[in-house]
Amino acid sequence: MLVAAPIPTNVLSFAAAPAQHNPILAKRLAWQLIVEIEQLKELSMFYRFLGISILNLWATLACSEARIEVVESDCPEFICGSGVSVYIDGKLDGSEAERLEALVADGTVTRYSTIYLNSPGGSLFGGMDLGRMIRKYGFSTGVAKRDDTGEPVDGGAVCMSACSLAFLGGVFRYFQDDDLFGVHRFYSDEPLENEGEIAQVASAAIINFLDEMDVAPAFFVEMTKAGAQSMRMLDLSQMLRLGIANNGIGPTEWNITASDPAFGKSTLYLKGERKTSFGINKMLFFCLGNQSGIAAHVIFDPQGRTEEASSMRAINLEIDGERYPFTEFLMGDPKVVNGWLNATFRVPSQYWSAIKTAEQVGMQFQFTYDAPVFLGISGMDLGGAKKLMLGIESSCSKSTANLPSRAYQRYSNTDFFGADLTQRGIKGISLARCEAICDAEQKCRAYSYVRKSQWCFPKSGIGRQVSKPGITSGHK
Repeated sequence: MLVAAPIPTNVLSFAAAPAQHNPILAKRLAWQLIVEIEQLKELSMFYRFLGISILNLWATLACSEARIEVVESDCPEFICGSGVSVYIDGKLDGSEAERLEALVADGTVTRYSTIYLNSPGGSLFGGMDLGRMIRKYGFSTGVAKRDDTGEPVDGGAVCMSACSLAFLGGVFRYFQDDDLFGVHRFYSDEPLENEGEIAQVASAAIINFLDEMDVAPAFFVEMTKAGAQSMRMLDLSQMLRLGIANNGIGPTEWNITASDPAFGKSTLYLKGERKTSFGINKMLFFCLGNQSGIAAHVIFDPQGRTEEASSMRAINLEIDGERYPFTEFLMGDPKVVNGWLNATFRVPSQYWSAIKTAEQVGMQFQFTYDAPVFLGISGMDLGGAKKLMLGIESSCSKSTANLPSRAYQRYSNTDFFGADLTQRGIKGISLARCEAICDAEQKCRAYSYVRKSQWCFPKSGIGRQVSKPGITSGHK
């Protein structure tokens, strides 16, 4: 059987056989090894902690096959959904996929469930089979475990080797740095005559599996960086970058099209779409017909709270994490179409200029601006939209991209008091970007810029000049 060791086998080869049947001996050998590790001065504190964590876990998990337990949530369905939590705990022997499907067939495991893994590894192909079964039913995955009383534990769970492939089956994949995630090259626990050929077949199977799961080949590259007798640990930042974990938010895909029936085939618009654990998010940008300017149309799943979402009138435009009151730019009342909330906004040119240079955008609906929760869209990635935005601008009757840049007379330590074009300004941008935003807005004649907080206030005029340290103002 092709497997991957839960820990480096060159470390435990002297104890693996007896320890698998003797947890006490395994624990004793683990602590003996920890003492030896402490004597290796070149090891960092991180690796000493890692050795303790993995060894202790191995002593408890290596003695039994994976257990599958289903836990129903006490959380109200309208908040947490109808799914259950499924805990798979222990070494994977290849039977887990079939056992999970049996639980689905008898109704024990329902739609929108999450599969929590706590496993040192096991069967390579068993891990992939489990991953495919998880994806078949659209489940999410996480790395987590429960204590002896059955309560969830924060941190301390592991997903190593073959478990890492099962983890990829989740549509949404959750991970936190308090847990451990490790990958390495596969190996066989039995002598093989055609080891080279089998290695090629197994490699091809892994690469094909990654393609099925829409995971980049970079994951396979990470596996090859650690030999069969070692383990490469990945943290949350690496897993997010490689697309291994997404913590409930899928990638955003941007494209320009003109076929959406909501606007008619003659309307060209830029659409961003992503899947999240709270439903699909869509954000569209298009020209305002014969008017000059851009409009934004947002579509999201209000999680069964359509009436509440439709009546929310504290609406924020989110740009790179900063929120700007945007209710005044709402065009008509929000509408519910097929259970999704739809709302359209006029986007003033200063905000459009800010969106074009931003990394993320969102639109959030609340009853009050200081409410702790919201419905809507947050942090939608704009990486794939940058060049496409120019195509939308070029289709407008009067593109803000074609406005000439103007020179500004700057005044240090001076505030132009009053005449603000926005209620709260635009925070977290450079002075050059502040001037570019004023360039794009025809009504903008001046600005004041708070250097420390990088806060830009476009203005319709100079207003009253006030001496104020830390503020740079300018006019055309």
